[in-house]
Amino acid sequence: MIQISVSEIQKMIEAQVANPEFASALLTSLKLQRLATLKDAGPNDIAFFFSKHYESELMVTKAGVVIIATADTKAIEAAGVPAWKKSVFISCARPNQALALL
Repeated sequence: MIQISVSEIQKMIEAQVANPEFASALLTSLKLQRLATLKDAGPNDIAFFFSKHYESELMVTKAGVVIIATADTKAIEAAGVPAWKKSVFISCARPNQALALL
């Protein structure tokens, strides 16, 4: 089974942690194992949010890492997404292109 750390993901897709005040405890311990949809993701999974069509899934995701567009960061934080305080949100310029890199 392949495992990847948050810092490895950040380097691969040139991204920043969007919610460091909540995610800092997870940054060194979290080992991610697979890509998953927002709806199906668990605590060791990476999910992507790059379409408003999936807002309802974002509200219920349990993903360990959610990769989002930098431009959406403030709106996601303001929306009160429960995972914002429980998961690591990584922001990058183009999350759909980041998906191809992972």
